[in-house]
Amino acid sequence: MRYAIVIFVAFCALFRGFASVGRVFDGGFHWRMVLCSLAWFALAAFGLSAAGPIGRTFAMRIQPVLGLPADLPTMTFVLFLRSFGIDRELADPRRALGARFWLSNGEILGHNVDNAAATEEEKVARFFRRFGKLFTIGHPGDKYPLLGIDRSYLKTDDKTDEWKSEVSELIRRARLVLLVAGISHEKESAQGTLWEFMEAVKTLPPARLLLLVCTGPDEYHRFRDAAGEYFAERGEELRREGGASSRMPALPDYPPLRSPRLRRGRHPLRGVIRFADDWTPEFVLFDPTVERGRTARRRWRATVRAQVDPLLGRLEERLPGQAVQPDTFRRGFVLALAAMAASPITVPIYVMRHAPVTVRGAVLVLAVLFAVGFIRTFVSLERNRVAHDVRVLVTPEE
Repeated sequence: MRYAIVIFVAFCALFRGFASVGRVFDGGFHWRMVLCSLAWFALAAFGLSAAGPIGRTFAMRIQPVLGLPADLPTMTFVLFLRSFGIDRELADPRRALGARFWLSNGEILGHNVDNAAATEEEKVARFFRRFGKLFTIGHPGDKYPLLGIDRSYLKTDDKTDEWKSEVSELIRRARLVLLVAGISHEKESAQGTLWEFMEAVKTLPPARLLLLVCTGPDEYHRFRDAAGEYFAERGEELRREGGASSRMPALPDYPPLRSPRLRRGRHPLRGVIRFADDWTPEFVLFDPTVERGRTARRRWRATVRAQVDPLLGRLEERLPGQAVQPDTFRRGFVLALAAMAASPITVPIYVMRHAPVTVRGAVLVLAVLFAVGFIRTFVSLERNRVAHDVRVLVTPEE
C-alpha cells in the first residue's frame, strides 16, 4: 500500500512539473513558475528515491520460495553456491551501481539502462539459466528471500554439520555447480564455502563444476590461498573416500587485463575457472578491454558476444542431458498488457485538452516516456519468464 501511494504521488508530481515547464514557455520566463517546476520535480525525485527501497522490500516479501530441493529431478537443475558472508553484498543494488544509484529510479519507469539497477547476483544468474533450473540455498536468518536467484531453505540447523549431508546430495544431483570463488571474513561462513568446494571436487566430474570470479585479484587470491590450506589439511579425507580428485586443483593466478587503463565496466562476472578432464584448471578472464566500443557498456556487450557466449556454448556440450528453451515469447500478450497499462496516461492529456499547446506538449512528452517504459518493462518480464522456462532432457542412463 505504501509503495502504491509513493508511486502515485511521484507520478502526479512529475505531471505537475512538466505542466509547469509548459506554462513557463507559454507565459514567458517567471521565477515563480521556475521555482514551482523545480519544487514538483524535487518532490517526484524524492518519491522515486523512496519508492526504490520500498519496492525492493515488497518484491522480497512476495518472492517465491522453492520447495524441498529433494523434489527437483536429478541432472535438471543448476546449484549456485557462495559464502553466506558475501550473500547480501551480491544482492545489494548499491554495490552494482556505485555512485549511479539514481539510475534505479529509471527502473520504475521501465527505462532502466542495461538493467543497471539489477543486483550482482541477478546479473550473473542471467548467463546460467540456460543450463537448467537455477537455485541456491538461502541463509537461515533471512527474514525474506533476497532478490535474484530462487532460494530454498534447509530444515537443518546451520550451527551443526547436519546441512552438509543435504548439500552434498544436491551437489551430486546437480547438472552444474556454480561456486563463487570468494570467501567472507566470517570464519564459519568461509569454512562452509571451502567445504563445498572440496565436496564438489570429491563428488563431481570436472565438467560439472565451474568457479565464478566476481572480485578483483586480491579477493580471489585470498580464496585460492585459503582453499589450498583447507585441502592440505583434509587431503587424507579425499584419498580415503576415493574422491574424483585426491588433491586440490592448483588454481592459477589472476590474469591481467590487456589494457588496464581502459575502463572495464561494472559487471560483476570477471571470469570463470573451468576444469579439464584431468582437473587441470583454466582461468578464463572476460576482458572487455580487448573489444571495440566507445563506452564500457558497448565493450561489455561485445565481450558477451565474443567471449562469454562461446564459452557457455562449449560448456553445454560437456554437460549431461540437453537443455531446451521453448520459443514461447508472447508478443501479442505483451503488447496488450502494455496498451492496457499505458491507456490511463491519456486521462491527463484529455483533461488538459484546453490548456496551452506548450503545456499539452510537455505532458505528452512525459506520457510517451511512460508508454515506451511500460512496453520495455513487459518485454523484459516476458524475456525473464522465457529464460525460466528451460527444460533439461535427460536420458535414463544419465
